Amino acid sequence: MQAPDVPWSWNDGEMAGRIRAFDWRATPLGPIDRWPPALRHAVATMLDSPAPMTLAWGPRGLFLYNDAQRDLLGSRHPRQLGLPLIEAWPEAEAFVDHVLAEALAGRPLQLRGRPFDLMRNGVVERVLFDVDYSPLRDDRGAPAGMLAIVRELTRESMLAAARETGRHEAFLLALSDALRTLTAPARILGVASRMLGEHLGLDRVGLAVSDPAGGLRVREGWNRDDAAAALRLPDWPAGQGDLVSDDVERDIALPAAMRGALLAQDIAALAVAVRARRGHGMSAFVAAARAPRRWSAAELNLLREVGERAGAASERAAAEIALTASEQRYRAVAEQAGVGVAIADRDSRLVYVNDQHCRALGTVREALEGRRIDELTHPDDRAESADVLRRVLAEGASNTIEKRVVVAGEARWLRLSVVPWRDPAGAIVGSLAVSMDLTGHRQAELALRESEARFRQFGEASSDVLWIRDAETLALEYLSPAFETIYGGTREAAMRDPGLWMSTVHPDDLADVRASMRKVRRGGRAAFEFRVLRPSDGRTIWVRNTAFPLFDEAGRVQRIAGIGRDITAEREHGALLETLVAELQHRTRNLIAVVQSLARRTLQCSPDLASFGARFSARLDALGRVQGLLSQGAASGRITFDAILRQELEAHGVGEDDARVTLDGPAGVPLRSRVVQTLALALHELMTNALKHGALSDAGGRLDIRWEIVPGDAQRPRELRLTWRETGVAGMAPATAVAGYGRELIEHALPYQLGARTHHALHADGILCRIDVPLGGAPGTQRGRMA
Repeated sequence: MQAPDVPWSWNDGEMAGRIRAFDWRATPLGPIDRWPPALRHAVATMLDSPAPMTLAWGPRGLFLYNDAQRDLLGSRHPRQLGLPLIEAWPEAEAFVDHVLAEALAGRPLQLRGRPFDLMRNGVVERVLFDVDYSPLRDDRGAPAGMLAIVRELTRESMLAAARETGRHEAFLLALSDALRTLTAPARILGVASRMLGEHLGLDRVGLAVSDPAGGLRVREGWNRDDAAAALRLPDWPAGQGDLVSDDVERDIALPAAMRGALLAQDIAALAVAVRARRGHGMSAFVAAARAPRRWSAAELNLLREVGERAGAASERAAAEIALTASEQRYRAVAEQAGVGVAIADRDSRLVYVNDQHCRALGTVREALEGRRIDELTHPDDRAESADVLRRVLAEGASNTIEKRVVVAGEARWLRLSVVPWRDPAGAIVGSLAVSMDLTGHRQAELALRESEARFRQFGEASSDVLWIRDAETLALEYLSPAFETIYGGTREAAMRDPGLWMSTVHPDDLADVRASMRKVRRGGRAAFEFRVLRPSDGRTIWVRNTAFPLFDEAGRVQRIAGIGRDITAEREHGALLETLVAELQHRTRNLIAVVQSLARRTLQCSPDLASFGARFSARLDALGRVQGLLSQGAASGRITFDAILRQELEAHGVGEDDARVTLDGPAGVPLRSRVVQTLALALHELMTNALKHGALSDAGGRLDIRWEIVPGDAQRPRELRLTWRETGVAGMAPATAVAGYGRELIEHALPYQLGARTHHALHADGILCRIDVPLGGAPGTQRGRMA
């Protein structure tokens, strides 16, 4: 603390003591003993004055005040002592800047009736002051601060407050008169906003609600400028309460984004009174001005009052409009509805029924109104009906019941949805029932159950899959037992998972199946075939599905249904038939070509017609034997090399026990059908030549026939290698050894038609012929060697 003894004398008041004790060394004024004489004299004058006086010194206007001013400061004392003027009065930044600038420019300033909000005795009071500001000059005569003489206008403040209160009360009375006759919510808000804006000299007033784009938007209200856009508060934070800003541009309490948005809309002062929640949004009453202004407590109270009154009146008007519309809709619905409506009092006596309810019961209103509900209820249904009415009237619960109502001895089935009937105060005064005639429905339901039983018997016995699905969700409503046989899954799993069936469809068929199902769901019919990968055994089966839509009474596709049949065997038989027909056609063409070639080549090699006939007949016999083998192979699925060799030997009278013949090779070597015919003719020519000129024509001759399978590699397929060796033939001559057609067949036809490699060599005592024929496919079963 600074020492209290100073080189000049002041009085002994509280503020004199506080000024002496204040540590001025940390301020621009410096130690108190070094203050300039002008400042010391000004402080002494201020402290001696019985009137409230304040002093501000230096460019920042360091604040000092006397004992009389202390009482006016209220809760601001003593913290304002020694503060720069702007820090002592931050809420009046613009005003402080202006006053200080005028004083430092050497100009005095007078304010009359200036309002201030003071905290005194724990209560904020709006008080009026007259203030005279005079420049203070330093020892050189230059302006260095200011001196303010303050006079509280307590009486004037009370009178001004009374006048303001009177003006506001008169305004509220006028507002009530103006709103009393208005019934449109928008009109109510518009009139209230205009009157408040004109009363307070504002520029924009209105009700703000939550904006879908964010923040608040004034939906109903008034603008002084009719062309101005609706006021928006785009950055209004969630949970924000009332907001008051005297000067938006200088209000540091406002977020920068909100200040920018308001200034962009030419808003300099703003007051927002939050009303209440509406649904999920905010409701607030907003007042705005284009110039800064100080909002008084009375003005803010008036804003809240007008907002509440206008909002409440608007909501009541909207509720009355909605109620009137609701009553009109109710009457229209009750009289024109496709269902019956019946209202009963607390004694369960019908007080109103509409025409539809009467038609459902086949009677007129006079026969129903005034009668008790239990009188009209079938005896078997009265207990349940009474229990429903008890819960509705005592508990306010809603209930639905199906029961029989008896009128003129005829029982009719009704479904009744019963709810409490309340008066405007919310008390339950009776019951309201919406009725639907179920008589025809019940009869149809009985017939439908019988029909469904017959359908299920048919479906359970069918070997085809019968299915019905919901057209929208594709949920299965019925699936016959044949599903498990054909698809290999359980019905329970398919009923739980509508997509299980589609998951079994072969991937290559999915697109066509989905397209067909879409067509049916749009109202078309479709018959389509697809493959199914059965999860139970991994088999691939073919299914033909015939699908069709089931329409409701309005012609909309409500369900889709279909019949699925296993056509795997049918497809296989069809494919086999196509293969057989194609093979027959191919073989027929080949056979004709072979016969033509045989005839032409035999004729060329025959010296006369008799020789031609014998040779041609033998070759036709060989060809016939081959065709017989081909026919048998088509039935058994295979033709083997040893079969055609054995057949050819037997046709020429050579048995397997002939000592002149040696056979050695694996049994059961399968041959492709296109190989059989040409290879058999080659064997025929070799055998014929051996009998006429070769090993089997000479008593000392021998025939050695061997065959084997030669493994293939990357360049060459597997082959059947046939080695035909004749030895012990005396006087073998080239002209008599497989001459003519036979040799041409071996050396030219086999390589050309079968891709075979052949080797034919003549020796002095016989011939050597080797034929390598490509096999293709998997090797046949080798059941041992043929000897």
